Amino acid sequence: MAATALIFVADFHWEIIRGLVASYHAIPIASDYDAPYSLRQMGVVLGQSFGIAIRVTSPFFLYAVTANFALTLISKVTPQITIFFVAPPFIISGGLLLLYLVVKPQIAEFMSGFGAWLSWG
Repeated sequence: MAATALIFVADFHWEIIRGLVASYHAIPIASDYDAPYSLRQMGVVLGQSFGIAIRVTSPFFLYAVTANFALTLISKVTPQITIFFVAPPFIISGGLLLLYLVVKPQIAEFMSGFGAWLSWG
């Protein structure tokens, strides 16, 4: 939701509309379609999008792996306690704290990647 709001605040929505209008000049309606070139371009854009997604979500991925590994070790050490029923409030509060700490850099990373994509293409 924040990224969508920032798209409108940063006036990127005008760039999206301009790109849509310019796409009809780049590929006229009655012209031939170059499928191999388009597939290469889609691959490049998908690769860049995947890189941005990994950079944005990596703190949560690392937190999830670390927290689940720690819970597994605690569960092996104390098998009498059903740790996976006790731990969810702590995992959720840790995730919310992590979100509080990294939301600004994540949104900045997304907006820089989105702005670069808009200016590139």
